[in-house]
Amino acid sequence: MTAAMAVDITTGRLAHQVVTVETRLPTPNTREHPMVRSKRVREQRRVVRHALERLAVRPRLRPGQRLRVTLIRIGSPRCDTDRANISLAAVRDEVARWAFDVPFEAINAKGKRYAPRAPDGPNDRIDWLYGPHEKAPKGMRKYQAARIIIEQP
Repeated sequence: MTAAMAVDITTGRLAHQVVTVETRLPTPNTREHPMVRSKRVREQRRVVRHALERLAVRPRLRPGQRLRVTLIRIGSPRCDTDRANISLAAVRDEVARWAFDVPFEAINAKGKRYAPRAPDGPNDRIDWLYGPHEKAPKGMRKYQAARIIIEQP
């Protein structure tokens, strides 16, 4: 995991934060047993939440203010934009949960653990952008990661 922050020198406010999280990001064409997929998604969410919790500043939104988040898939094999966006679904859900302080998991009335709904719909206050796919570092053929850029206007 790598993290960086940029501060606007004119206002002294945080301009944006960048986090790169190493995690497996298979494309939707990957064949997986449902239980294997469930474990992978849970692990992706755990790794992303851990990286975001280590950031210095959680976004504070005023009424009417929106957050802009850019997600970039890093790795090989290269894939087209729609598959790259779908492979970042668990990352997107966890960023939304973290930004609005939704817990990682909750327990229902029957005592079962579940992931609460991620506030990432069209009416929620996050604008989602997807950057261009980046190639894996030279010599690291199986490397996969997600770069998360959080900007607060």
